[in-house]
Amino acid sequence: MRRDMSTRPRQVTNYEGRLVLGYLEDGDEVNEHLDFDHPLAEGFNLTQGQIHVHVPYVDSANDYIVVLFGDSGNRSPRFTIV
Repeated sequence: MRRDMSTRPRQVTNYEGRLVLGYLEDGDEVNEHLDFDHPLAEGFNLTQGQIHVHVPYVDSANDYIVVLFGDSGNRSPRFTIV
């Protein structure tokens, strides 16, 4: 995963990141179905700009998202896991 660090907030209060997989259902952009029990990564410094993660074994679908937690939550666009 990569994150563009050129647009980071001026005042960061928490540099420790956590990356969580979730999915969206059609017509519901609010419930992200995040898997907090199995984060893709956690405890990394947000200023790194990138981390390596392993794709978990999940059902094939085209509605997955990742959310980056730290100073603020950032949700990715939908993507496919096959």
